[in-house]
Amino acid sequence: PPCRFPTAESSRLHPLLLGVAALLHPLLLGVAAAVAYVERLRKGQAWVPTIKLVIAYSQVISSIPSVYDVVMPDLFNDWIGWLNFFSFRWAFEVGVPSACVGGGLAERIAVYGLAPLVLMLALPLLAALYEGAMAAHARLTASARERSGRPRRTSDGLRGLLLRTVPGMLLIAFISLIAVSHRMFSVFDCMSFEADSLSSPPRSSDFVATDLSVACDDKEVWRGESSEYARVKLIAVLLIVVWPVGMPLAFVIVLFSLRHSFRTSRGTRLTRATSFLHREFEPPFFYWEPIVLGQR
Repeated sequence: PPCRFPTAESSRLHPLLLGVAALLHPLLLGVAAAVAYVERLRKGQAWVPTIKLVIAYSQVISSIPSVYDVVMPDLFNDWIGWLNFFSFRWAFEVGVPSACVGGGLAERIAVYGLAPLVLMLALPLLAALYEGAMAAHARLTASARERSGRPRRTSDGLRGLLLRTVPGMLLIAFISLIAVSHRMFSVFDCMSFEADSLSSPPRSSDFVATDLSVACDDKEVWRGESSEYARVKLIAVLLIVVWPVGMPLAFVIVLFSLRHSFRTSRGTRLTRATSFLHREFEPPFFYWEPIVLGQR
């Protein structure tokens, strides 16, 4: 399908710059979702575990056809169609349309895998801008506060700023982990097509199932060999290290660093900031979320 961004056809920018521009849409969506989540979390709402279960269930169900290479009946697709919303793959396709990224498959999967990371890193920056605006407003209204006798709001520094953005970053990672991992592993799924049925034995050619313009081969960049598929595999492997391997490992490290707080039931700012990972579990099973992510 053609790119739907109006300036894409006339732009002379590098294809990756178009991909960065496309990140603005999911950035706004993610910031709005993160802000809403943080506000509800502060109010002590108990809907977070339920939403996590719905997201996890929908992501697993929507992955069955591609993981097991089966064609599901129309009745199944009709019944679970509404769950596709909670898989959040649509957010990637809307925010980073393949036709607007340009380049080849390597550039598209790079943007697809880096977009959530850019969004996560942007949250502290946006929070810092917000804190700066609030500080400027406080200075303008300081004299009014002093006259009314109300205490002046103070900032708790960079650490407090980062802790306030942790819930939003965890939410983005939780939503993106399965979708990005699925896209990265899909580049190793090749389809075989018969190229010459008259030869003995018949010759066939393999192509990436998600992009039939890319031929599968055994070349590797680290051996000094060059091909489009070799570049695709290299980028996919690097992002697999970051997402399906690195993210759960990071969760494990964070949770085990807080194990003494869990065992003594002593809440800290960091345990409250990371409650997305352990809130619904009993203290002895604080580590269970990374295990569930590994299963998915």
